[in-house]
Amino acid sequence: MMFSAGKTAVDLGFLGEAVKVAYGIPLSISGKSPFFDR
Repeated sequence: MMFSAGKTAVDLGFLGEAVKVAYGIPLSISGKSPFFDR
């Protein structure tokens, strides 16, 4: 989870006035995870 991505979306007003807390979830369409490397 990425708190800073959600906080930025709330601060810029992308989600409307009613949303106070949001979290970003990193997604990938590739087979290999960019967040895991052995």
